[in-house]
Amino acid sequence: MTAVEAPVGVSRLLVPGAIATAMLAALAGLELLGLPTFAIPFVATATILATAPGSPLARTRTVVLAYGLSLVVALAIVDTWGSSTAAAVVAAGLAVLVTAVARVSHPPAAAGAAMVGLQGTEWVFLLGGVLPALAALLAVAVVAGVLVRSYPYRLHW
Repeated sequence: MTAVEAPVGVSRLLVPGAIATAMLAALAGLELLGLPTFAIPFVATATILATAPGSPLARTRTVVLAYGLSLVVALAIVDTWGSSTAAAVVAAGLAVLVTAVARVSHPPAAAGAAMVGLQGTEWVFLLGGVLPALAALLAVAVVAGVLVRSYPYRLHW
């Protein structure tokens, strides 16, 4: 082993952290452009993508559809009842139900539904916040999957 080589165990620990950091930096960059992309649910998604890229929770289809379904439910609830703790509870509960029925469970999406129910937002958040955030996270995952042998992410619908 040369001085610049890290032990295999260390690289296995550092790679997910580096990938998650790159994903969060991409979200922060979009935030600087005025897009509301840096939110706790997206941080949780970045963690799943970086640490468990082969997991069913990290599948492209699961991530995209879970957020889409969950946030449509949450936005409909906010439009009907306004934002509140009760709206957050109902939105998260229905998000879990809808994504389970659709077989696309992704827990951070339910957290996103709760966030929308609690804080409220407009429908444009789907295009101006969610879509760019997911595109950035998945793009970093794909690039990392190409560049880093120990990171097995690939787009799988």
